[in-house]
Amino acid sequence: VERVREARLVLVHGCGMSPVADTVRFLNTYGIGVIWSPVSNLLLYQDTTNILPLLDAGLPVALGTDWTPSGSKTVWEEAKFAADFLEARNWKGNVNLTCFRSITSVPADLPAN
Repeated sequence: VERVREARLVLVHGCGMSPVADTVRFLNTYGIGVIWSPVSNLLLYQDTTNILPLLDAGLPVALGTDWTPSGSKTVWEEAKFAADFLEARNWKGNVNLTCFRSITSVPADLPAN
């Protein structure tokens, strides 16, 4: 179990993940962050990571653009889309600050390996 923490894992997309309480607790316990690419997810799969429980739990969520055929051209465009996405779902957190951090401090703190 300690190897999970040592591995410094980051989930990319996490679309198949069911963020029930046990999953959120596991991610939080082992410091596992998520890189979310909502534009690409929605265009390719018509669905995206169930991000609200992850954000509510304070898990590190970074934004990524995925790839240019289906993702945003810039991380700024992805952040604007993510903000609209969160607002449309009436997320109670600070949308602008969360999206700003998701393209600045959160990715800077995620494992690089």
